[in-house]
Amino acid sequence: MGGAKNCPETPRQKMIGMMYLVLTAMLALNVSTDILNGFTVVDNSLHASIDGNDNRNGNFYYRFWKSSKREEVKVGPWYKKSQELKGKADEAFNFVQNFKEQIVRYSDGDAAVDKRIEKNKDVEGYDPTRYLESKDNRDAAPRYAIDEEHGAELKQVLSDYLAYLCQLTDTGEYGQQRRDELKMIFNTDDVYMETEKREMPWEVAMFYDMPSAAAVTLLSKIQNDIRATEGQMIQYLYDRTDANDITVNRMSAYVIPRSERVAVGDRYEAQLLLAGVDTLQQPEYYVNGQKIGNDGMYTFTAAGVGEHTYSGVIKYRNNAGEPVEAHFSQRYIVEEGLKMPDKQDKLSPNVAITNRDLTVVYQGYGHTFMVTSTTIPAANLNVSAQGASVSKISPGLFRIQATASPGHDVTINVTGSYQGKTVSLGSEKFRVKRLPKPMPSLSVGGREFTGGKIARGQLLNQGATVVASYGEDALIKADFTVQSFQIYAQGKYLQSNGPHYSGEQLALLKTLSMGTPVMFLGIKAKGPGGVILDLRPISFVLN
Repeated sequence: MGGAKNCPETPRQKMIGMMYLVLTAMLALNVSTDILNGFTVVDNSLHASIDGNDNRNGNFYYRFWKSSKREEVKVGPWYKKSQELKGKADEAFNFVQNFKEQIVRYSDGDAAVDKRIEKNKDVEGYDPTRYLESKDNRDAAPRYAIDEEHGAELKQVLSDYLAYLCQLTDTGEYGQQRRDELKMIFNTDDVYMETEKREMPWEVAMFYDMPSAAAVTLLSKIQNDIRATEGQMIQYLYDRTDANDITVNRMSAYVIPRSERVAVGDRYEAQLLLAGVDTLQQPEYYVNGQKIGNDGMYTFTAAGVGEHTYSGVIKYRNNAGEPVEAHFSQRYIVEEGLKMPDKQDKLSPNVAITNRDLTVVYQGYGHTFMVTSTTIPAANLNVSAQGASVSKISPGLFRIQATASPGHDVTINVTGSYQGKTVSLGSEKFRVKRLPKPMPSLSVGGREFTGGKIARGQLLNQGATVVASYGEDALIKADFTVQSFQIYAQGKYLQSNGPHYSGEQLALLKTLSMGTPVMFLGIKAKGPGGVILDLRPISFVLN
């Protein structure tokens, strides 16, 4: 195998050519069709992930643009940085795309590729790299990447993109953590090659004796990494603008009572809130000099007819770590009993029905609702619903689980016991939606892997578990249990009936060598209400 046609060979190219001639005599070149088809399966999955990242990134850029129009001085400079990011990401992505196309052209021939492009010229977004014919060609990728030294160019492009992303991050602890993660994703360090018994340049290790199908899949994975990290950095830049926050120049304490009026013997409850509180710290709540629970819920038994007050303080620390106190006071009235309004069968609509979780309800998911009234104590409030089941948690708090189909409404009705009578206080409708699908990952030792390179020790950990969740930043918290999943590697599909590896799967994983792609697919998880969901695949490359 020589250098580029019509070009004199460099000494390095001659050396590589001799190396390939020797290896050709030593290695069997017949690659299993199942393995090659497996690369196609992984590549298709990567393209689906790339399309998803493109859509999310596009939506975020649009939101960024709209925010910059509303707050040009505050958001404008960060939006400009995001557009610079977009340019850098597109440049790296397009370079990899051209790299893939050249390998396909070397593999199938220019005439065949041009014919396919002409035939599909009216097909929007047609990508000739996804229709590789000579999948087992082991000459094309090494020739383009190593002999013609374009692999070194790719390495430089990725290194430049990595350096750009790293310089965008802040200098604090979280910034360093982000940079470390980026360096793992775009690692182009030299790699130890068993066949050579020494370290070789990254581009040689990646494309040496590599079938075209494998090379194209590897490059698709790099493109997916580019788009995924682009999305992470858009989010990071957007967060730096504080565009989603209300500007706060002082902290204030607020009291939200269930009711300002309570009857003798009834319980008084109020929610103490600190506006603008930092979720990374836990404020301390004090009422009348006594510290109360960390949730800020203040409860006591009312006594003594008449007007009363209580006061307190909420203690927290500002961004500089300095202690700050926010003081409050609240008035409440204790009465012997409430009088029924004359000439009407029900009280005025004065009930508030609040879904603490969301503005919609999800099918099969138990939502916590707070129900309050200004005229009836929480202990005397009752809730019923059409299209949902209801259970009482505590006075004024109810667990409501939608049984109606997605697209339909759940009607929540509130009644109260008032002077021995049951009176209607009002109702409210909530639209039912289907629970969104969680994201699958491989959990190893408390760390979750969602794809990409993975160390052998991590993949083979017997305690590894396939899990599914919405992540820490989700609006709702729901439990999902993985029922089964398949592992695809080396042309074999092996099933596990549960979240852990089966014996056959673990035995197969132990045979894999570095650089081998592994795919977790057919993942099924049971969510709230017993609904079984089909989750997206997870793709790994053994590192």
